Amino acid sequence: MADRQQYSKPPLIEAVLELRFGQGLSDKDLTRAKDRLARAFPAVEEMKTFEAKLEPYGAVRDLGLAGFKLTAKNGADVVLMQRNTLVTSRLPPYHGWERLTEQAKENYELFEKVVGVNRIVRIGARFVNRIDVPDRLLADRHVGDLLNIKIELPTGCASSRAGFSLAINFRHAGSGLSVLAQVAIGDPVLIDHTSVFVDLDCFIEEEIPANMGQVWKLVETMRDPKDEIFESLITPEVRELFR
Repeated sequence: MADRQQYSKPPLIEAVLELRFGQGLSDKDLTRAKDRLARAFPAVEEMKTFEAKLEPYGAVRDLGLAGFKLTAKNGADVVLMQRNTLVTSRLPPYHGWERLTEQAKENYELFEKVVGVNRIVRIGARFVNRIDVPDRLLADRHVGDLLNIKIELPTGCASSRAGFSLAINFRHAGSGLSVLAQVAIGDPVLIDHTSVFVDLDCFIEEEIPANMGQVWKLVETMRDPKDEIFESLITPEVRELFR
Protein backbone atom coordinates (compact mmCIF):
# COMPACT_ATOMS: atom_id res chain seq x y z
CA MET A 1 0.00 0.00 0.00
CA ALA A 2 1.97 2.97 -1.32
CA ASP A 3 0.12 5.75 0.56
CA ARG A 4 -0.63 4.30 3.97
CA GLN A 5 -3.01 6.52 5.93
CA GLN A 6 -1.71 7.97 9.19
CA TYR A 7 -4.35 9.27 11.60
CA SER A 8 -3.90 11.56 14.59
CA LYS A 9 -6.97 10.02 16.25
CA PRO A 10 -7.18 6.45 14.92
CA PRO A 11 -10.59 4.81 15.49
CA LEU A 12 -9.07 1.41 16.24
CA ILE A 13 -10.18 0.01 19.62
CA GLU A 14 -8.74 -3.52 19.29
CA ALA A 15 -6.20 -5.21 17.01
CA VAL A 16 -5.93 -9.01 17.04
CA LEU A 17 -3.72 -11.66 15.49
CA GLU A 18 -5.01 -15.21 15.92
CA LEU A 19 -3.30 -18.52 15.24
CA ARG A 20 -5.64 -21.51 15.22
CA PHE A 21 -4.23 -25.01 15.56
CA GLY A 22 -5.34 -28.32 14.13
CA GLN A 23 -4.99 -30.19 17.42
CA GLY A 24 -6.47 -29.10 20.75
CA LEU A 25 -4.32 -28.71 23.84
CA SER A 26 -4.70 -30.66 27.06
CA ASP A 27 -5.33 -28.99 30.42
CA LYS A 28 -1.71 -29.69 31.31
CA ASP A 29 -0.35 -27.98 28.19
CA LEU A 30 -2.67 -24.99 28.59
CA THR A 31 -1.55 -24.55 32.19
CA ARG A 32 2.13 -24.91 31.34
CA ALA A 33 1.86 -22.34 28.53
CA LYS A 34 -0.02 -20.00 30.87
CA ASP A 35 2.73 -20.27 33.48
CA ARG A 36 5.37 -19.41 30.88
CA LEU A 37 3.52 -16.42 29.41
CA ALA A 38 2.44 -15.12 32.83
CA ARG A 39 5.94 -13.73 33.36
CA ALA A 40 5.17 -11.03 30.78
CA PHE A 41 1.39 -11.05 31.27
CA PRO A 42 0.91 -11.34 35.05
CA ALA A 43 -2.84 -10.68 35.30
CA VAL A 44 -4.34 -14.13 34.67
CA GLU A 45 -8.02 -15.02 34.33
CA GLU A 46 -9.16 -18.61 33.99
CA MET A 47 -11.91 -19.24 31.45
CA LYS A 48 -14.32 -22.15 31.87
CA THR A 49 -16.98 -23.78 29.75
CA PHE A 50 -20.45 -24.44 31.12
CA GLU A 51 -23.39 -26.46 29.80
CA ALA A 52 -26.96 -25.46 30.67
CA LYS A 53 -30.00 -27.63 30.02
CA LEU A 54 -32.93 -25.74 28.48
CA GLU A 55 -35.61 -27.23 30.67
CA PRO A 56 -37.38 -26.33 33.92
CA TYR A 57 -34.90 -26.44 36.79
CA GLY A 58 -32.19 -27.38 34.32
CA ALA A 59 -28.78 -27.68 35.94
CA VAL A 60 -25.65 -25.85 34.82
CA ARG A 61 -22.70 -28.20 34.47
CA ASP A 62 -19.09 -27.09 34.69
CA LEU A 63 -17.26 -28.62 31.70
CA GLY A 64 -13.87 -27.55 33.00
CA LEU A 65 -11.01 -25.41 31.77
CA ALA A 66 -11.51 -23.59 28.46
CA GLY A 67 -8.39 -21.43 28.48
CA PHE A 68 -6.77 -18.35 29.95
CA LYS A 69 -6.80 -14.60 29.45
CA LEU A 70 -3.49 -12.96 30.33
CA THR A 71 -2.99 -9.20 30.51
CA ALA A 72 0.26 -7.24 30.70
CA LYS A 73 0.88 -4.63 33.38
CA ASN A 74 0.11 -1.87 30.84
CA GLY A 75 -3.47 -3.19 30.53
CA ALA A 76 -3.27 -2.90 26.73
CA ASP A 77 -1.44 -6.08 25.67
CA VAL A 78 -3.51 -9.24 26.05
CA VAL A 79 -3.07 -12.93 25.26
CA LEU A 80 -6.00 -15.35 24.95
CA MET A 81 -5.26 -19.07 24.97
CA GLN A 82 -7.89 -21.70 24.34
CA ARG A 83 -7.78 -25.33 23.32
CA ASN A 84 -6.84 -24.62 19.75
CA THR A 85 -6.08 -20.88 19.56
CA LEU A 86 -3.40 -18.41 20.55
CA VAL A 87 -4.55 -14.80 20.28
CA THR A 88 -2.41 -11.69 20.59
CA SER A 89 -4.52 -8.58 21.20
CA ARG A 90 -3.67 -4.89 21.52
CA LEU A 91 -5.98 -2.25 22.97
CA PRO A 92 -5.43 1.52 22.59
CA PRO A 93 -3.00 3.09 22.19
CA TYR A 94 -2.17 1.03 19.09
CA HIS A 95 1.51 1.15 18.17
CA GLY A 96 1.23 -0.22 14.65
CA TRP A 97 1.29 -3.44 12.67
CA GLU A 98 5.01 -4.04 13.18
CA ARG A 99 4.71 -4.04 16.97
CA LEU A 100 1.59 -6.22 16.87
CA THR A 101 3.29 -8.88 14.74
CA GLU A 102 6.49 -8.71 16.83
CA GLN A 103 4.44 -9.35 19.97
CA ALA A 104 2.59 -12.22 18.28
CA LYS A 105 5.92 -13.82 17.32
CA GLU A 106 7.28 -13.44 20.87
CA ASN A 107 4.12 -14.99 22.31
CA TYR A 108 4.17 -17.89 19.86
CA GLU A 109 7.85 -18.66 20.49
CA LEU A 110 7.25 -18.91 24.24
CA PHE A 111 4.11 -20.98 23.60
CA GLU A 112 5.91 -23.39 21.26
CA LYS A 113 8.79 -23.94 23.69
CA VAL A 114 6.29 -25.32 26.18
CA VAL A 115 3.74 -27.24 24.08
CA GLY A 116 5.75 -28.01 20.93
CA VAL A 117 4.83 -27.56 17.29
CA ASN A 118 1.13 -27.68 16.36
CA ARG A 119 0.03 -27.32 12.75
CA ILE A 120 -1.70 -23.98 12.08
CA VAL A 121 -5.01 -24.27 10.21
CA ARG A 122 -6.18 -20.64 10.35
CA ILE A 123 -4.52 -17.23 10.53
CA GLY A 124 -6.75 -14.33 11.50
CA ALA A 125 -6.19 -10.57 11.66
CA ARG A 126 -9.12 -8.76 13.24
CA PHE A 127 -9.43 -5.00 13.61
CA VAL A 128 -12.32 -3.43 15.49
CA ASN A 129 -12.92 0.29 14.91
CA ARG A 130 -15.29 2.67 16.66
CA ILE A 131 -16.16 5.80 14.70
CA ASP A 132 -17.82 8.52 16.78
CA VAL A 133 -19.92 10.65 14.43
CA PRO A 134 -21.15 14.05 15.75
CA ASP A 135 -24.95 14.12 15.70
CA ARG A 136 -24.83 17.53 13.98
CA LEU A 137 -23.61 15.74 10.85
CA LEU A 138 -26.70 13.53 10.93
CA ALA A 139 -29.38 16.22 11.07
CA ASP A 140 -31.08 15.07 7.87
CA ARG A 141 -29.15 11.90 7.14
CA HIS A 142 -28.76 8.34 8.36
CA VAL A 143 -25.33 7.32 9.60
CA GLY A 144 -25.27 4.62 6.93
CA ASP A 145 -25.05 7.36 4.32
CA LEU A 146 -21.57 8.20 5.62
CA LEU A 147 -20.25 4.72 4.81
CA ASN A 148 -19.63 2.80 1.60
CA ILE A 149 -21.23 -0.31 3.10
CA LYS A 150 -24.88 -0.05 4.04
CA ILE A 151 -28.38 -1.53 3.93
CA GLU A 152 -30.62 -0.09 1.25
CA LEU A 153 -34.40 -0.26 1.50
CA PRO A 154 -36.75 -0.04 -1.49
CA THR A 155 -38.02 3.46 -2.25
CA GLY A 156 -41.15 4.23 -0.25
CA CYS A 157 -40.66 1.30 2.12
CA ALA A 158 -39.70 3.30 5.22
CA SER A 159 -40.47 6.79 6.47
CA SER A 160 -37.41 6.81 8.77
CA ARG A 161 -34.40 4.68 9.67
CA ALA A 162 -32.88 3.99 13.09
CA GLY A 163 -30.16 1.57 14.20
CA PHE A 164 -28.78 -1.08 11.91
CA SER A 165 -26.27 -3.91 11.78
CA LEU A 166 -24.96 -5.99 8.92
CA ALA A 167 -22.43 -8.72 8.29
CA ILE A 168 -21.03 -9.95 4.99
CA ASN A 169 -18.45 -12.56 4.00
CA PHE A 170 -16.41 -11.98 0.86
CA ARG A 171 -13.01 -12.49 -0.74
CA HIS A 172 -10.81 -9.48 -1.32
CA ALA A 173 -10.43 -8.99 -5.07
CA GLY A 174 -6.74 -8.13 -5.02
CA SER A 175 -5.36 -10.69 -2.57
CA GLY A 176 -7.96 -13.46 -2.29
CA LEU A 177 -8.03 -12.86 1.47
CA SER A 178 -11.22 -14.08 3.16
CA VAL A 179 -13.06 -11.34 5.03
CA LEU A 180 -15.96 -11.08 7.45
CA ALA A 181 -17.02 -7.41 7.64
CA GLN A 182 -19.48 -6.35 10.33
CA VAL A 183 -20.90 -2.85 10.74
CA ALA A 184 -23.30 -1.76 13.46
CA ILE A 185 -24.50 1.20 15.49
CA GLY A 186 -23.66 0.68 19.16
CA ASP A 187 -24.24 2.47 22.42
CA PRO A 188 -22.81 6.00 22.13
CA VAL A 189 -19.57 6.60 23.99
CA LEU A 190 -19.48 10.39 23.61
CA ILE A 191 -22.28 12.86 24.31
CA ASP A 192 -24.08 14.10 21.18
CA HIS A 193 -22.36 11.47 19.02
CA THR A 194 -23.40 8.24 17.32
CA SER A 195 -20.95 5.35 17.66
CA VAL A 196 -20.48 3.19 14.57
CA PHE A 197 -18.48 -0.03 14.85
CA VAL A 198 -16.60 -1.35 11.82
CA ASP A 199 -15.24 -4.82 12.59
CA LEU A 200 -13.01 -6.50 10.00
CA ASP A 201 -11.94 -10.13 10.42
CA CYS A 202 -9.47 -11.06 7.66
CA PHE A 203 -8.34 -14.67 7.56
CA ILE A 204 -6.52 -17.42 5.70
CA GLU A 205 -7.57 -21.08 5.97
CA GLU A 206 -5.97 -22.60 2.88
CA GLU A 207 -2.41 -23.57 1.96
CA ILE A 208 -0.89 -22.55 5.29
CA PRO A 209 2.74 -23.73 5.40
CA ALA A 210 4.12 -25.86 8.22
CA ASN A 211 7.29 -23.78 8.50
CA MET A 212 6.80 -20.88 10.92
CA GLY A 213 9.11 -18.59 8.99
CA GLN A 214 6.79 -18.98 6.01
CA VAL A 215 3.74 -18.53 8.24
CA TRP A 216 4.98 -15.10 9.38
CA LYS A 217 5.65 -14.13 5.77
CA LEU A 218 2.05 -15.09 5.01
CA VAL A 219 0.85 -12.97 7.94
CA GLU A 220 2.71 -10.01 6.45
CA THR A 221 0.73 -10.33 3.20
CA MET A 222 -2.45 -9.51 5.15
CA ARG A 223 -1.38 -6.01 6.12
CA ASP A 224 -2.08 -4.07 2.93
CA PRO A 225 -5.39 -5.79 2.05
CA LYS A 226 -6.88 -5.18 5.50
CA ASP A 227 -5.93 -1.49 5.30
CA GLU A 228 -7.30 -1.21 1.79
CA ILE A 229 -10.61 -2.81 2.81
CA PHE A 230 -11.09 -0.45 5.75
CA GLU A 231 -10.32 2.61 3.65
CA SER A 232 -12.75 1.47 0.97
CA LEU A 233 -15.61 1.19 3.49
CA ILE A 234 -15.43 4.76 4.79
CA THR A 235 -16.14 8.04 3.03
CA PRO A 236 -13.86 11.12 2.96
CA GLU A 237 -16.30 12.87 5.30
CA VAL A 238 -15.90 10.17 7.94
CA ARG A 239 -12.13 10.01 7.40
CA GLU A 240 -11.87 13.70 8.37
CA LEU A 241 -13.21 12.85 11.85
CA PHE A 242 -9.98 11.12 12.84
CA ARG A 243 -7.41 12.41 10.37
